[in-house]
This record gives sequence, C-alpha cells and structure tokens, in this order.
Amino acid sequence: MKKYLLPVTLSLFLLSAFSLPSSVYAQVPTGGWPMVAGNPDRNSYSSDQLVGTPHVEWYRPIDAYIPPNFQVIAANDMVYVSSARGLYAMQYDTGAVVWRYDTEIPLGNSPTIATINGTSMAFVGGYDKKIHAFNALTGQHLWEFAGAKAGFDANPLVINNIVYVGNRDGYFYAINATNGQLVWQYPPANQDGIGPIHLSPAYKNNTIYFATDYNYGYALNTNGTLKWKSTKLRGDGYNNYWPVVYTNPADSKDYVIFSGKIPYREGMKPGTWSAPYNSDTYGMYINGLPSFPQNTTVNGGPMLDYAALTNFLNQNPHLRTYTVLDGTNGSETKIFPVLPQTNPNTQAPPVLNGGYLFIDNDRGNGRHHIMGWKFGTNYFIDTTLDGAWDEPLIMSSGGNNIYKILCCSRSGTYVSQPNLMSIEALWGYGGNSLAPIAPGYDEKLFYLYPGFLDNISAQYGNVNGVYGYHGNSNPIVPYKNKVFTIKGNSILAFGSGTARGKLSLLTSSAQTQNVSVPPDTELRSRLEKEIRKFDADQNGTLDILKPGYTDDSHFSNIHYLLDNYFDNPGDTLYTLSAAYPYLSSSLQAQVKNYLSGSNGIYDLYYKNGIIFRIGWARGAQRDSIPYPAGLAGDMANLPDDFDWNVDGTLPWSLSQYIHTNPNNFYALYKYVQNVALETTQAAYQVAYNKLTEGSCSWDECVAVTKWVDDATLREKPYLTNAYLAGYYGFLHLQELAGKTTTHSSLRTRVTNEYNRLKSLRLNNFSKDNPFGTGGTGYGQNFLTLSRNFIWLVPEVAAELRASKLAAVQQALDEYNTVGPYWFVSKFGAAVGESGQQNLYDYPSNFQARAWILKQPKEELIKYLDVPAFERGDLFYIQNLVALIEAPYAGATPTSSPVTPTPNPACQADVDNSGSVNGGDLVQILGKYGILGGSGALGEDLNGDNKVNILDTVWVVKYWNQQCSN
Repeated sequence: MKKYLLPVTLSLFLLSAFSLPSSVYAQVPTGGWPMVAGNPDRNSYSSDQLVGTPHVEWYRPIDAYIPPNFQVIAANDMVYVSSARGLYAMQYDTGAVVWRYDTEIPLGNSPTIATINGTSMAFVGGYDKKIHAFNALTGQHLWEFAGAKAGFDANPLVINNIVYVGNRDGYFYAINATNGQLVWQYPPANQDGIGPIHLSPAYKNNTIYFATDYNYGYALNTNGTLKWKSTKLRGDGYNNYWPVVYTNPADSKDYVIFSGKIPYREGMKPGTWSAPYNSDTYGMYINGLPSFPQNTTVNGGPMLDYAALTNFLNQNPHLRTYTVLDGTNGSETKIFPVLPQTNPNTQAPPVLNGGYLFIDNDRGNGRHHIMGWKFGTNYFIDTTLDGAWDEPLIMSSGGNNIYKILCCSRSGTYVSQPNLMSIEALWGYGGNSLAPIAPGYDEKLFYLYPGFLDNISAQYGNVNGVYGYHGNSNPIVPYKNKVFTIKGNSILAFGSGTARGKLSLLTSSAQTQNVSVPPDTELRSRLEKEIRKFDADQNGTLDILKPGYTDDSHFSNIHYLLDNYFDNPGDTLYTLSAAYPYLSSSLQAQVKNYLSGSNGIYDLYYKNGIIFRIGWARGAQRDSIPYPAGLAGDMANLPDDFDWNVDGTLPWSLSQYIHTNPNNFYALYKYVQNVALETTQAAYQVAYNKLTEGSCSWDECVAVTKWVDDATLREKPYLTNAYLAGYYGFLHLQELAGKTTTHSSLRTRVTNEYNRLKSLRLNNFSKDNPFGTGGTGYGQNFLTLSRNFIWLVPEVAAELRASKLAAVQQALDEYNTVGPYWFVSKFGAAVGESGQQNLYDYPSNFQARAWILKQPKEELIKYLDVPAFERGDLFYIQNLVALIEAPYAGATPTSSPVTPTPNPACQADVDNSGSVNGGDLVQILGKYGILGGSGALGEDLNGDNKVNILDTVWVVKYWNQQCSN
C-alpha cells in the first residue's frame, strides 16, 4: 500500500486546489479612498465621482502639524487624518469628530482601512517604531506591533489578513492583521537591512513592490521570498510617495513605475553647476528639442508625439526621473518620456484614468501640463491643467475627473473626460484664492513674507516654524460625491451639499508613549555597525569618504558654511574619537589606524597643517545615489581645500574667520585624549601653528574671532558654539601638552576670548528666529530649530545647563511643537522653495536633550532615527554615543525586546490563500524544474534555487495550518 501513498496524496492535493482563495480586494472597501493612492496598485484612481457644482461644504483646522504628504483616507462614511499628535476620524458629511487617538510621538503616514473577519480596521505606523490597529468605526485600540527598530513612515498594505509595510530600519514586515504577530520579515533578522524603506508599497498579483533609500527597487512574493531586486534606480529621493503598478493590455504584463527626483543639487558644485546645460535650475532642456506635432485628439485633448524626448532620454539616461520595470523580472524595458519639474522634491507618481497614465510633463515655453501617457509609446494626450516648470504638484483621479493640486494652496483644479481642455476649479490660481472661500483655513500657519508668491512663505506654527509647503503635497480625494484635501493644516470638504463653513479647531492632546530601550550591548552593536560601514569596499580597512551629497535646495544657497555635510575633517576626527571608548578592541584597532595611520585622517588633514575642507576628488561615496557621469567627472576637479570661487560657497578660510573651523581644535583634543595620547605634542603644535599664523608685532599672535562682529555671532549662535568648542579644546590640549607656562600669554588671550564669547552666548540666548517678516527673512529660517545647538559639545552644553536650563527647556519644547519631526533625517518639508529639511535638526536637538536637559535613555530612545547616508552619517553616530552615555531612569535592561517568531506555515502558503493546502502543491508542481535566482521564486521553499519535489515537503509539514495562527 505504501507505494500508492504519494499518488493518492497528490490526487487529494489536486482536488483541494479547486478551493480557490478569495479575492484580495474583498477586504478593501468598495469605492472610497481606503489607503494612500486609493488602492493596492497605488494608481490614485477611485470610481467615486464629484457631483454637481462644488463649493466648500465644511473645513476644520487641526492644531497638530500634518506633514504635506499625508492624505485624507475615506471609508465607512468617515474621513481619517493622521498628524504629528495622533489619528482623527470625522464624519465625511458634517466634519463631526467620531473618535481620535492621541500620541506623543508623531505618526509616520496615513492609515489604511480594511475589513478583517467582518470588522473594519484601521492600520497606521508611527515614529514610536510601532504599527497600530484600531476598530475603524469606534477607535478601539486592538493591538500594536513593536518588532521594528525604527519608525514607520510608509502607508501599509493589507492583503489577505496580512499587513505589509517597510520600515526605516531597512526591513520589510508582514504582520498578522488579526493579532499583530510577525509573520515574516525581509531580510531575516539575522541579516543586515537593505536601507531605509520610506515608500508605501504597491501590490498586484501576489507581488509586493517597493524601493529603498539606497536606490534599489524590490519585488517580494507574499510569503516573504525575493522575486527580484533591480539595478540601481536613477536619480534620488526614493523616500516619498509610492510605486505604481500598471497592467499593460497589449501584453497582459504588470509593470511597476518608480518616481525619483533629479540627481543634481541645486545651484551648487558638484550639482547643477556640474551639468552640461548652463543652467542653475536644471530645467528647460526641452526648449532645445524639436517641437511636438499634433496628430489627433482624444477626449478633447490633442495627442502629442514625444519621440524626440524619448530619443533624448535614451541618449541621456541620467536625466530620467521615472523608471519603468517589468514586474516579472525587474528589467527596464520602457522609457517614460517625461522631463522633471525643477523643484526639490520627488516627482509625483502617475495617475490612472481611462487607460492612460496621467503625469506632469514639460510642454515647452516654461510650462508643464498634466498629460495622459499611452503606455509604452511616445504619445500623450494633453490637458489644460498646467503650471510653471518649478511649481510642484500632485494628481489624483475619481470617476471621469483628473484632479490637480498646486503647491502652497495655490490652486485646486480638475478636468473631466471627455473634455480634457475644459478646466474646472475648486479654487483658482493666484492671490491666495482659497482664503476667500474658506476664511481662516490657514489659522495654524505663519507668513514670514505675507502675500509673497501666493503664500510661498507660509510655514506651520509661528515665527520659529520650519515646515513649508513647496515640496511634497497631498491630493484631492473623491468620496461619495464630494472631494477632500488638506491645506493650511485644515481638512476641507467640497461638494454640492449643505455649506457648514468653518468648524472649531481640533486641538491636540499628546499622550505619553513608551518605547522599548535596548541594552547598552545592542546600542554599542549598532555603533560598531555604523562605523564598520566606513569600509565601503569591504576589504577590512575603513575608507576616507567624500562629503555628504544631498539636495537641500535653497538652504544650500543661503547657509554657505553648512552646505556640504562633513567636509571639515574635524567632523570625522571628533566623531570617531568620541565613539572610540565604546568600541570593541578589534574595531578600536581599525579606527586608530584610520585616524593615526599612514594616509589616515590625521596624516592627510592635520600633519602638515589643518586642511579645512575635504574635497570631492578623494574617497568613497558616502551617499547611495548613482552619480551622473558629468557629476562624477566634475568631482575630480574639486580636491581638498579647493578655492571657494570654484563652487561659490564660503568656507572657513575667509579672513573674517580663523582660517579653519575652530572645531578642529576640539577634534584634536578629543583625538589625543581618547585615541592617541602619544601624538599630544605633535597635535598641539598643529593647533598652535594655526591659531598663531600671520604676521604680528608680538611673538604669539592669536587670530581669535578675527573680524566676526558680535551682531553676527548673536544672529548665528552656532558660530559662537564653534569658537567656544575650539578654544575649550585648545586650552585642554595645551594642558595635555604641558605648554600652559611656555605659552602663558597665548593661554591668557584664548581664555579671555573664551570667557567673552561665553558671556555673549549666555546673555543672548533666544529661542526665536531673529529674522523679521518680509524679504530679509525669507529663506533665512531653515536653521530655526537647530541654530542654538549646532556644533554643541558636552562642555559648552554644561555651561548652558548651568545658566540657561529653563530657557533651553522652553526652546526645545516649542521646537517639538512647531517642528515635531525634528528628529527625522531627510524629513520631507522645509521652508521656502525647498522640499526636504536640512540635516542639522536631528543631531543638534538630540544632543541638546542629552547634554543640557540630561534626559535619560528612556526619553532619548524615542527620538533616535536612522542615518541619512548609506555610510558615514556622523550625526547619527554622535547621537548613538550620546544615547550610550545617557543614564537609565529605571532598571537597566539586560536583553533586547523579544521579536515575535515568524510563522513558518506562511512560507508554505505560496498561493496566498491564508492556509496551507493542496492549492500550494499545485502551484509548486506547476513550476517543477524552473531555476530560481538566489531563491527568487516564491515556490522555492527550501532555498536551493530550484522548484522541485523537495519543496512539497514544506507543504506536507504544515498541511491544514492557517497562516494567521
């Protein structure tokens, strides 16, 4: 009888295969906008149609800050809005608040609504490192998943009772929607993460698509196995929005479209000044191309032939900001002939309507139009929805309508098929035309430059706000004959029903949240991992790195001393010296060689005099974007200490400073103290030579602050912080060298200047932005949250704690209110015409909390984010050191929080039915003999890169088990 067992078993499997899994969309509410971009394909389409002549029905200002990319989510006759202080559910027709969930730590994105076992549930992630699940009708908190190590800023997918979402910690998680237990994570916990995952994932046909901040696209099977990993995606900015999945009727294949941003820093070198287009603003290339002849019309819109642009992008692939990949294998087979807007944010993803993918494209003459792409061709349908080449926008679609939101509340308009050239307006362009129809909608905004360019100077909060609205944006969301959007930190409802006007301010009520504190062993492990990343080529030796390359847009044009991250060698010397005591002996040996060895940091930048500026010609890449050829070539022309006339930025070598960043003196002190005491005399001589260089009428000429006037130091307290740190470091380095008597007069002058600057710093501490309203203040306030604490060191922090503790506490409390995402690296909002906040907020505020407020680990861990660069984020390393040195308020943990064990049955559920049965065997049998690529097929369960009879063992082992158990 045994010889017949396998055939009989197989026949039972085959019979059970006819019990097909239910449709994935059964869990998604019909109609509405239950998730970001409307549906799992993320094509921003809903069947809901705006009816009648719309007007403002109701609007409600919200006290807590709402990031500009958060969307209104509509389902269950309610609209849901996430914020920095919680989640709110309101009646869609009246705006009445149904329930709310208040938080202390900001939410990371909008919720997703899905029906699980008959209950409508809301799922949302936050920077408390958790996914939360609620009863979507009542707000009852049902469960939380706390197995991640960083914040969630992506919108989840919910497919067949599983929540799928990536995390900033570099892992993608599948979570049981019924109980919050981990099903699987990719990569496994015992492997390194793949880079911060910010993009909201898309789904179709048992495949999940996303990209990481390291510029790779991924496709995962729903059981957690890798389907494919792309080659490097071009451009930058895979930290916003979502991929779009499109099924091409011509070949019935799925394609995934990723949108990025331009790979050039604006108005900089390396950056747009390196591009071969003689343009500071990157754009207008299309004016040099042939015109686009009109061939025919579709739904009232002229058909345009963009063959010339296809050819142009084929010859200049580095200018493509949209990448179309084959959903089957991840290969790039189509060119999306789109030229980017020249704004500092990710290009908006396409929107599906009527079989066309609508996108914002260059129409020539400085104008961009929303056009519908006939997939895989050179043809677009034009519409009358347009804007300037530097005005960011977002699109959406409902019924026959295609909607457009233009930045800064400038306009909300739409066209309808079949009349694509006939524009309709919810509110028009110019003169802040939303204000007359919704007076007070912007009561939570502050205008640094009132009336300028249709409120381009608007920022959340007050004069100390740093979040504007010229980058990412949220779309118009259709639902039940109405449309909704968020503008001016208010939710607005448009329709043809009863006009209820302005509703009362929805105030915030922050609730204390606890985050698990790792033991010091884990924190030190994270520190080691970050420092080992300096070994870019993985040859066992830490590498010199280039400065940090990231586009802060207008910030870089105003704050010249701060525009290149980590271009001062003292940044590296100080940071690794501070970390040195907390490293293992083996890594200490590597770090010491990196700092002290031949061609190490000290040898290259200090031994023969302080080099104040690390160039771009030397070193490994710190960031992850693929540099265009012209950009990489130009870096070779920017060696160490290159002249400021080359790139237009103003370094510390100018005469008003001391010919170097004074932090170099402090870095030398920490280096000698912690790493290389044997270099004390040589290091002191280097500092002495720099501080006394120049011709003088006395023996020890000290160039202290040169001609930096006190007004400038008051306006830019970070300069004073740098001088205080430098002079403190010099005085203590002098003590270590035993030169206090030999160079006593110099010591006296440095001491006097240190005390004078300390008095200036303490007597002029102010939490407020010193720039007034009007043109002089516009664009100056990027550093409002960080200006008091940039270049802070523990000893200067101690002075502030002793004299200004209450004032610092008040400042940090206010900054946490008007800038609640201060701790988030690469946060997607900034003042002026910028789309991403500079990187100084998260180290400066974190270290002020650690060193001035003396907050314990339990508090600081709430605000530990992830690195902004693939390797060598010195700010993140500094924060880790500050966290390690902070005390525990309570008991010291001895082990890490337990991570839920993945359910192995889910890996055997290859057909995603929710249980392991004959359907899974049928799918495996259908793939016999097919080779996988490193386990690239979901049916390869035993990891041998083949799909064969051995994989059925897994099915037999877990037969009749539920994936959700």
